[in-house]
Order: sequence, then C-alpha cells, then structure tokens
Amino acid sequence: FVRAAVAYSEQNFDLEADLLANYKWYLSSDVPHDANDDEERLFLRARQAGARHNLEIMQILQIVSDPASGVFFDRTGRVVSNTVPKIAFDFSPQFTIEAMVNLQIVRFKEDAIADTGDNNMFRGDLSLVYRTAWGFDAVAQAGYFNIEYISSESQGAPADAFGYYYRVGYRGEILPSLSGEVMVGYTSVESDFFIGTSDDEEDHTADVSAALRYEATETVRFTADYSRQFSFAVGEPYQLVNRFLVMGEWQAVPEVTVRARFQFDHVDLPSGTERDYMTAGVSAEYKPLPYLTVDGGFAVRNGETDTGVSATSTEYDQVIFHIGAALVW
Repeated sequence: FVRAAVAYSEQNFDLEADLLANYKWYLSSDVPHDANDDEERLFLRARQAGARHNLEIMQILQIVSDPASGVFFDRTGRVVSNTVPKIAFDFSPQFTIEAMVNLQIVRFKEDAIADTGDNNMFRGDLSLVYRTAWGFDAVAQAGYFNIEYISSESQGAPADAFGYYYRVGYRGEILPSLSGEVMVGYTSVESDFFIGTSDDEEDHTADVSAALRYEATETVRFTADYSRQFSFAVGEPYQLVNRFLVMGEWQAVPEVTVRARFQFDHVDLPSGTERDYMTAGVSAEYKPLPYLTVDGGFAVRNGETDTGVSATSTEYDQVIFHIGAALVW
C-alpha cells in the first residue's frame, strides 16, 4: 500500500487530494494467474464559499477489482469515475437553492462484462431549502437520472433507462448529540423499448436517503446511512439497490483507535433475480511513534444471488484477516 494526501485551505477556499494505491499478489494455485492486480483510489475536492453562495466539485476515481457492494457483486476489474459538482445560493436569509449533479462512468476490463455493463449514468437534482426558526432545514427536492449503456442491444447490452424522483426531508440537529439528513419520496424508472419491439420495463417505488451522525462521547462516534435508489445493472436495464451502512469509532487512548463497520445490500432486478451482500469487520490502529502506525483486524463477507432457480443460484463466504505497519511522513 502507498498513500499520499495533501490539504490546502485559505479563508474562502479549500482543496483536498488523497491517493491510495495497492498491489495484490495471490499465492494460492486456485486463483487464476491474472487475478494478481493493482488498485488505485483517488479523491479530489475543491470548495469555494462566498457571502451568498457555496461552490464544490468532487472527483472520485477508482481502479478496483474486489467486490465492494451488491452492485459490484462479482470480482472483476473495473474503472469507476464519479464527478460531482454542487452549488448552493442563498436568495434570502431563510431560503436557499441547491443544485447537484453526479456523473458516473463505469468501464469493465473483461470484454464479456463490458459488452453488457459499460455505462454512463447521470443523476441530477434541484433542492429548495428553508431554514426554520427551530434550528433545522426543511428540504424539497426533484431530480432526474439517465442510464446510458455504451454497447448497443445488438451487442448484448440492455436497453437504456431513465427516471425521476421527488423527495422531501429534514436536515440538521435532531438531538444535541445526533444530527443528519433524512429524505423520503417517490421514484420511477422506465427503460427504452427493447430492440425490435414496443415492450419495455418500468417500476415505481419509494425513494429514501438517510445519513445520521451520533457523537456518543468525546471519544465514541457512530454514523449510519441508508439509501434506496435505482442504479445501472449488468445485462438488465436497471436494478433497485437498498443499502444500509453503519460505522463506529472509539479512540480508547490517544495512541489507539478502534473501528467497526457493517454493510448490507439487497438488490432487486426486473427479471426477479435478488442479490444480497454483507460485510462486517473490526480493526484497531496503534501509533507507538508519530511516524509509525500499526493496524490489524478482520472482516467477514457473504454474497448470495437468487434467480429463483436453485441450479443457477450462487453464494460465497470470505474471512479476511489483515495486519500491517505504515511509515508516515
């Protein structure tokens, strides 16, 4: 592993960059030779604040291979890029307009998956925010998303899809030690006509997004996130992804930090296939010296795909132990 990070800030502007790279070498003869690979994750963010506006642009670039969620369920090399510009403008002391766009580009390294899964996904929304006298914000939001597959249907790609969502929500402090944002509403999705037909796929359901932060004590913190949204799929126009994520951190002493993480994804596809992904892990970090960090922990991962036909259903279980030391300067 190699990591490099830089942060720069002045009165109304800040910039952050963080790069993590690693190489994996498998010793087991059961792993194909080409399973050895490298991974890179790059995070960039720039923010500028004015008297009545805030501008932000964020770029996340990942070159990865391992499963990471119910969306990326199988181990396969891929490049995932997310470009996220945001703007907020205060047109009165109580009202703010916010606009956000997320342009996601996904490219798979394996040709067989690339033909059915390479895509560009656009998601954008406009929000009206009202600052109440009780110290929290009320939010009304409307958005649009579009899934464009790079290959044509004649090459095996699914039909493109598009949809809308409408949400209302709460943002701010819930209790003195609990804050967050909760958005609930309605979303719909519809695919283009399948090649040579007038048939398509469509769905309508609840749209939910929640992010909570709890400061239990000065040394114990928890975050919890839940989302229910449509996303791209491999071989089908779209899929509905339910994701639940909880993370905890305890700074036992200044030199020791303990972290825990739990994630569960449930995915529904138009064909009736369902997919579950779960990961849970605990790790501890010890800094005996200012320039030395020792880290260790374990995680379990489980994945299962149910097509409704037992002969084609698949599942896997993994246990991961890790220990390492890092020099920091």
